[in-house]
Amino acid sequence: MKFAVLADLHFTYEAPISRVDDYFATAIRKMKWVRDYIGEDTPLIIAGDIFDVAKPRNFFKMYASVESVLKNTHTIVGNHDISYHNLSYLPETAYAVLAKSTGCDTHQVTKMGDFELHPFDFGVELQHEKSVFGLPMIAITHEFIYKDKQKFVKGREFSAILKEFPEYAIIISGDNHQHFIEEYEGRYLINNGSLLRRTAGQIDYKPVVTIWEDGVINTIPIPIEADAVSNGHIIASNARELAKGNMLAYMELVKNADREVYDFNSNLLSKIINITDKPTHEVLMEIYTELQEKA
Repeated sequence: MKFAVLADLHFTYEAPISRVDDYFATAIRKMKWVRDYIGEDTPLIIAGDIFDVAKPRNFFKMYASVESVLKNTHTIVGNHDISYHNLSYLPETAYAVLAKSTGCDTHQVTKMGDFELHPFDFGVELQHEKSVFGLPMIAITHEFIYKDKQKFVKGREFSAILKEFPEYAIIISGDNHQHFIEEYEGRYLINNGSLLRRTAGQIDYKPVVTIWEDGVINTIPIPIEADAVSNGHIIASNARELAKGNMLAYMELVKNADREVYDFNSNLLSKIINITDKPTHEVLMEIYTELQEKA
């Protein structure tokens, strides 16, 4: 028996601020790469967050491409797939449309080859269940499960989950965008991590697809373009804050300058000339130019 695992695709037309490429096109390209690698006949389990928001503004532009990469998949609902993190809003979401057209949504216990899948959508806690088809059980959940405790983040530690639910041969989780696989007494927890790098903090993150084949687990790196993620917006933001702070300091110096022979603008210019910090210099020159135009 062979199947593959992904999670947290976050399809969206609006690129995250850290991305400098065509985010949606890249996501679809990676999904096609995964499908080509694992083969059309290999079931693909996706542990939630197909979409970045429940009702994407450009859903009709996305629809055909997303539908084409969700064939032969088993999915569950993630918190980003529904409005207000509330399952009662599911029928009006993009996820619901795709579920009807592709049959990807696993909303009840489903047989998949040598296993049976037990789905737990976001908001539904992992529960003790019995086998329906007499096969080894796989639980799919969109609950934040961590390997290493993260400050200020709620969730449960992987070993506690594996110990509490011994009936499941495999537990597949989403939501946590980091990849890890853990084993306990011959049972496994697979947290595949996100498909794409979405933040500057993930510049060094390497997305993978996890493949289970006859009891052997392999993680296959998904090709990435290293420079598709940038922290330039953080650098620019820090530079703006530095410029702002320096600007206020220099403005205060100008106001209190003990040079009566200069007017305010002339005094400001005399200070700007000696500033070597480029962002600060540029900001203050813009202010000086505006003041001159209004003088």
